Amino acid sequence: MRAYEVIYILDPSLPEEELKALQEQFAETVRTHAGQVQDVTQWETRRLAYDIKGQHEGVYVIMNVSGETDTITEIDRALKFSEPVLRHMIVRTDNQ
Repeated sequence: MRAYEVIYILDPSLPEEELKALQEQFAETVRTHAGQVQDVTQWETRRLAYDIKGQHEGVYVIMNVSGETDTITEIDRALKFSEPVLRHMIVRTDNQ
């Protein structure tokens, strides 16, 4: 399994319970597709460098995961089609 860092920005107008529910939903997507979640960190609301989907601010979430290509494809798909996700990026962090 390879290590990845999944970074996504959520709509800051969502209530805290909904933010936590989305984080758990994305972590469960990784686990369902034979991946492992090492760590999930939520930053405070930060100002964006430029407007994304009409938003000036966003809640940054960083999730460190490991998994195969299928796992990463599924989390990418889940993030892409989730309305509250303003932007996301997946970066491979292992040394190869």
